[in-house]
Amino acid sequence: MSPGNHLNAFLPTDLGPFRLLERVGVGGHGTVYLGERREGFSQRVAIKLLHAIDRTPFREQSLLASLEHPNIVRLLDQGVSDHGRHYLVMEYIAGVSIDKFCDMNCLPLDMRLKLMRKVMDGVSFAHRRLIVHADLKPSNILVDSSGEPKLLDFGIATLLNEDRDSSVSSFTPAYASPEQRRQLSVTIASDVYALGVLCTLLLTGSVPPTELDGSLRPGTEMLAQADAVGLKRIAQERSTTAAALRRAIHGDLDAIIAKALQPNPEERYHSVEAFSDDLQAHLESRTITARPARLMERFQKWILRHWALATAAALVSAAILISVAGVTLQMARVEYQRRLAQRRLQELVRLTAALDGELYVSVKPLPRGDAVQRSLLDNATHTLDKLANDSSGDAALSVLLAAEYIKLGRLEKDSNFPNANEQRSRASLDAHKAIVILQQLTQRIQSAPEARKQFTDALALRQSVL
Repeated sequence: MSPGNHLNAFLPTDLGPFRLLERVGVGGHGTVYLGERREGFSQRVAIKLLHAIDRTPFREQSLLASLEHPNIVRLLDQGVSDHGRHYLVMEYIAGVSIDKFCDMNCLPLDMRLKLMRKVMDGVSFAHRRLIVHADLKPSNILVDSSGEPKLLDFGIATLLNEDRDSSVSSFTPAYASPEQRRQLSVTIASDVYALGVLCTLLLTGSVPPTELDGSLRPGTEMLAQADAVGLKRIAQERSTTAAALRRAIHGDLDAIIAKALQPNPEERYHSVEAFSDDLQAHLESRTITARPARLMERFQKWILRHWALATAAALVSAAILISVAGVTLQMARVEYQRRLAQRRLQELVRLTAALDGELYVSVKPLPRGDAVQRSLLDNATHTLDKLANDSSGDAALSVLLAAEYIKLGRLEKDSNFPNANEQRSRASLDAHKAIVILQQLTQRIQSAPEARKQFTDALALRQSVL
């Protein structure tokens, strides 16, 4: 369709240095056309041609001229047509409305919230210059090819310091605050309300009812109204599942949106910055102001916020527990070794009593006395070898073992058994065992006089046997 078919036959196709190409929308205060600059260089623009009865063009020009912000459309020019119609020339945004952009790209909740915070930055910037938008809705927020949202149409914005009735008649009911619908004064709180409706739309795919009693949980209850098929589609457009979507919105996001949508303006966020800060706190797993957090929630948020530190703390705690367990186990082992050493010493005492006492000598005259003595010496050898294998480096026990081997070797050497060569071989082996034990001991202990004495005796025994 040619551009001329879009234009009223009574309207010019040229406005100053600009040519009208096609109509792209109609607002409460005028009609918006796609245009281009005819002279100098090619530049596509959006031209808003104000209605003939409108008296706001110069106010809008002054508003937009003061709003230099990356998320607010820029005013490029203004003028009056040959027919006396005021027009405004603004940068042309080749984009789609924010809700369509989010759904087309299946943006997850966190990215939608980050996009909303950029919108809030632009609205807050206007508020600091005493300007409210008063008609925030998806069609007035376009997202360009770079993913930046742009606020359009401040045509019904109201200066907060104007000395006149600040009520406005042009608004979109679904996004208008209760005071706007009742034709009361428009304030910052009105934009906060509209942003709350926008958040509900981006998160749940629908807008809340126009009449709220303050108890509504917008996010959760909007999802509850969707059927299974619709809920699945809504979740897919947010790159998640229905169950995960409910969990994500329930809690903080419910409370944040509910606060923004309070029917009483005094109970809403006192500024758009406060609204945006709560969204950022939610994104960072910090405590929000919209509702008090329980101690466990605070702890969980702290862990999510400081996961690296929490992980390190958990590892340190685990290391401490492992260390405590290791110390406890070591103490148990020490206690076991102490009891084992006591049993070994008791065995040595019994062995010493058997070899040193009258028992060994007294059996000699008895029938088969040699066999009994041989048996005593064999049992003693077996006991000493077992204790030597289980000594675990106990210095005191090693000295005693060496002494017993020396004693056993002397008894072997002095015994009058039929096989003398075997007895000398046994005595030499006992002396060697004592020497090996004492050599290992003196390598670990610098000062061990008892060990050195036993070592000398063992060498003497071996020399005497040889």
